[in-house]
Amino acid sequence: MQMKIENKTKWDTKDLRKVFKLALNADNKIEGRFNKHLTVIVKYRNIRQIVKNQIRLGYWTPNETYYYKGCAYYNIGWMRISLPKENINPKIVAQVFIHELEHCRGFRHNQMGKWFKLDVSFLSNDIQINKED
Repeated sequence: MQMKIENKTKWDTKDLRKVFKLALNADNKIEGRFNKHLTVIVKYRNIRQIVKNQIRLGYWTPNETYYYKGCAYYNIGWMRISLPKENINPKIVAQVFIHELEHCRGFRHNQMGKWFKLDVSFLSNDIQINKED
């Protein structure tokens, strides 16, 4: 299985690939091998508009997970992951990746648990995603 990463951020592509591969390997042990070519587009999350709308609606509650987002097509090896510009959390990145990978496998939300509750204990605490030079 090949994984193509289109990184449109300053986060290091090698570090992202390491987290994605660890997450993919952990998920393969549970769901079986993912045999499709996988394209992962990584971009920044535009949080300003979300915060503005939530404040306007009266329910803004600061939460680290608001800074991460994913999107994927069902049964196709394509996903987009949006990340914050600062202070990235590799465990949340892995959780979003696995959630979107499940969509690529064909799962819908009613067949999955909450993405922010996914077990990512396979990631050691020393894993970091740094910015490229």
